Amino acid sequence: MVERRKRQPGPAATGRPARDKLGTFKLPRVEWELFGVNAEGLETDRSAELLNFVRWVIRDPRAAAPRRPDASAPPPAVDPDAPPIQLGTFRLATAEWKALALASRALKSNSSAELLNFVRWFNHDPGARRLRRAPSRTAAPSTLSTAGARRPPAPEAASEEPKDALGTFRLPGPEWRAFKGNTNKLGSNRSAELLNLVRWVNHDPRGRTPRRPPAAEQS
Repeated sequence: MVERRKRQPGPAATGRPARDKLGTFKLPRVEWELFGVNAEGLETDRSAELLNFVRWVIRDPRAAAPRRPDASAPPPAVDPDAPPIQLGTFRLATAEWKALALASRALKSNSSAELLNFVRWFNHDPGARRLRRAPSRTAAPSTLSTAGARRPPAPEAASEEPKDALGTFRLPGPEWRAFKGNTNKLGSNRSAELLNLVRWVNHDPRGRTPRRPPAAEQS
């Protein structure tokens, strides 16, 4: 008789911390690019501002009041070959993501809607409403469990159009930052250049020959 393999305990049973979640939401690419420009104006980045906003919404004592730069940043030029919709991503603890969902429901909203409104508020979009957060601290990130959470809403009907894939890869931070500076010199951005490269490799007629800025002159 074959012996059944015992089920391995999950993270909760072993006491291991749950992995961070990659928070995602969709928004127009030009708004995402402007968000990056404005974040740089505050000497920060999009992920840091989104993480602070989530913690502010769920009334985490570590969060500061959301801020935004002045409205002088011009809208950046967006590559016409790039998809019009951007998938905004940032990492946060799984418990904080669940707490954001609970807080959003208390506001009769959802996580994506609140994140999108924050980006528009940050960018001084006149269509953005004032920021709001849960009337009370609905769940502490350190103690939130799936047992006490509400049942998640039913999934939306599947769309005929396939969802975009999130392409990720690892490289040293200095190289990623240098890549950003060089794409800016071309009046472009990293996402647009990587998308074009994939299309060019795949012989997609939309892909053009990859380009690069002139090399810096050495003194």
